[in-house]
Amino acid sequence: MIYNFDKIADTNDFRYMVIGWDGYDELEYDVEAAEKNWHVIYNEYAVLSDDNKTILYYSTLIDLNNIKAIHYVVGEIINLLPTLRTEESVNNFLDELAAYKFKTDRKASFADQIEQAKQMHRFYTNKIELKQNELDNLKGIAERVPLMKQVVRLERALKRDLIDPKTTTVEKWQFLIDELKHVA
Repeated sequence: MIYNFDKIADTNDFRYMVIGWDGYDELEYDVEAAEKNWHVIYNEYAVLSDDNKTILYYSTLIDLNNIKAIHYVVGEIINLLPTLRTEESVNNFLDELAAYKFKTDRKASFADQIEQAKQMHRFYTNKIELKQNELDNLKGIAERVPLMKQVVRLERALKRDLIDPKTTTVEKWQFLIDELKHVA
């Protein structure tokens, strides 16, 4: 299970290799044999997963792509606003902007509403730059990411609930990560 795998990686306590061990009971085992087996298992995992930042990298990439898509669509809507002729069409486009969390003060003048939308658009431009920097910083850094943080990011990125690290096998975990790569 990925929980046990993570515990071993984190603590070097090879008793977690024993299925069903709860972390409290005393357990007799051959430390040298367990360590050899662990290195074989971990090396296989390292080859399969590239590194332990895969989930964070791809979930950040998905976030960046979503922000870029919103930025593009909203930019197109903002460019169209000055060309609209009827109040109804303007309101429809402002409603569309609100769906992307670009809310404007409907009591303000039309020019002020466009300026508010442009300010939010500039905010998203900065958000793209920050997310891109975050993504760039993830390249080549080998920092350990806590398992629960990985689980949450994987669930969010794949839009799945309840990935249970105590019942998810390392193989299934890797397949989920591979699926994340394809989604990104």
